[in-house]
Amino acid sequence: MRRSAGKASWCDGLVLTSWVVLLLAAAPSAAFARQLKLWPLFDYTSDPTTGTTSVRILGPLAEYQSDPQYTRMALRPLISIRQARVGHDDEVRVLYPFMTSHWGPEEQTTRALGGLFTYRTSTTSDGKTLTGQHLRVLPLYFYDWDGEHGARASLLPIYGNVENLAGYERVQMVLFPGYLRVAQPRYDRQFFLFPFYSRVGGAGGSGYDVWPIYGRTAIDDTYRAGFVGWPFYVWDEHSRGDETERRVISFPLYASVDGPHRESRAYGTLLYVHTVDTAADRESFAFPWPLWEYERARSTGAILAVRVLPFYEATHDGPRATRTIAWPLYREQRFDDGSHAYRRTDGLILLAHDERETDLATGKTAHVRALFPGVVDEGDPSWDRGGSPALADAMLPHDAAVREMYAPLWRLYGWSGPVESPRTSFLWGAVTRERGVTKYPWRWDAPDTAAIQE
Repeated sequence: MRRSAGKASWCDGLVLTSWVVLLLAAAPSAAFARQLKLWPLFDYTSDPTTGTTSVRILGPLAEYQSDPQYTRMALRPLISIRQARVGHDDEVRVLYPFMTSHWGPEEQTTRALGGLFTYRTSTTSDGKTLTGQHLRVLPLYFYDWDGEHGARASLLPIYGNVENLAGYERVQMVLFPGYLRVAQPRYDRQFFLFPFYSRVGGAGGSGYDVWPIYGRTAIDDTYRAGFVGWPFYVWDEHSRGDETERRVISFPLYASVDGPHRESRAYGTLLYVHTVDTAADRESFAFPWPLWEYERARSTGAILAVRVLPFYEATHDGPRATRTIAWPLYREQRFDDGSHAYRRTDGLILLAHDERETDLATGKTAHVRALFPGVVDEGDPSWDRGGSPALADAMLPHDAAVREMYAPLWRLYGWSGPVESPRTSFLWGAVTRERGVTKYPWRWDAPDTAAIQE
């Protein structure tokens, strides 16, 4: 499974080189034109002063861009490639979000199928020596390799020995649910015929469970818990220094929390809940939780939260405030700490979006606005970009991959650049306007004489 970093770099370079050859095979040299446009077949633009080159074939379907920092290629909607000119900051997307790959200076990561498949390698700073390899094919196969511990493979539920899984330092199993061990730095729990019998051990752990009849657990002097006839009687204690908070559940009749700073009583499980938190200066009432809830500051009586689900919800916590009306119809979020202000509203979850962020010292406001399927607009007082119609890019306006890989396919009208004179494009680039010059579907611009001589 292991491969050398040099071989990986060679293969990656071959892929990128093939793309350049494909897209530029018919492109004229910058010595013969600054722009050659035969829309929709071909559009070539070069600007020697900024070091940029752009080639588009068949409108937005095939595109190549080059600038002093990056080379970018796209065959929409199948694949996009970005390669850094200096160092390692490369990215490949295939049918995004089906698969993405990123190559950094010391780590390379490939994810597919929404994270079900993950392959990660690490190298030395010069990129020549492989130091680690990790493969995840959730939820069945796990493979890890590093120079110190060698190779480790797991095929769940037959056999497993996996680090950093489900919040545990290590998870081990054999013929699950026959045997399972979950470990943390100070304790571990071993299950035999999960979940019916388990033992707690390790440096700081002790106890056993015969579920659901009886169980008890202790971890150092910080945590104790137990049950009798789960879930009818369950209790636990959390200790920190000289302070201990105890929770008791007698399902379905009664539950309580008692500690130095917090007290809570619940009757009928969730039918009525009353909580007092002196450390946070809060008191809340719920009947039944979480459908109706009211929270206030004990010292001032100020209302901190009101919830009547699913019709209305409002919260206020210091500089943060939220309000929801008939979710998912409308949701609003606000933040104002005196130097920075933020406001976001969403309608029907993803279909309408208005986001503003203001530096109160300068008064400058950045914005993101989107209305599906009409328009998306993002910018600040000096710069702006957007387009229409807007489909997935309106629902996910912050997703750069959607904006770069898919939005050009349906964007009949788009703009990008300084607010005073942005570059505008009509009908997938058939007509463009930039720096006061309108360019039509067919155009040829000769290069500067100095450029030819050089």
